[in-house]
Amino acid sequence: MTESSLEERVLVIPRLELFKGEHQKEFQGFATYAPSSNFLQVFDSEHLTYRPRSIVEKEPQYKQIIPYIYLTNEKGEIFGYQRTKAGGESRLHSKWSVGIGGHMNDGDKNFSEAISRELDEEVDLSDCQELSSLKTRGFINDDSNEVGTVHFGVVYNLKISGNPKSTKDKALSGMCWKTPQEWLKLELETWSKLVLENL
Repeated sequence: MTESSLEERVLVIPRLELFKGEHQKEFQGFATYAPSSNFLQVFDSEHLTYRPRSIVEKEPQYKQIIPYIYLTNEKGEIFGYQRTKAGGESRLHSKWSVGIGGHMNDGDKNFSEAISRELDEEVDLSDCQELSSLKTRGFINDDSNEVGTVHFGVVYNLKISGNPKSTKDKALSGMCWKTPQEWLKLELETWSKLVLENL
């Protein structure tokens, strides 16, 4: 088996297929979820494929589909963390984030499984109680930087009580709860800033 065959393969869709039709017009920034939006139908598209991550990171004609979950509590605070140099995406090192998520790969059977896997990998919620089910909040498309150009975010919110604990993932540090206003005073990754500004 060659080294390339062992490489992570991530879920992508051609940009032209993602942005088409009256309810799927291309936008920049954050788009609030609405029942009339067709973007969730992207997951039923026949144009979805799994491609080597190292290749599609340099191909803006494809968008990598990323679930991006933010956690809130009963106080109206949002959970966040700082990205360390142990993370795979060097362009995000040292930035603060309120988003938990990542690529869907060919080991995930569906989007729900990908979300559960990402949550389990990044935070330990075993001591927390879910106060609401996962809710779709919007979508992110941001071509203003290299990271955003090749990714498309599907934003979810999960309300919990309790404090998430760290996992073995060394890419996350400084986990804490803050109000949206407090988060916006820090150096945030672009997607987190977009979410916080559109709550």
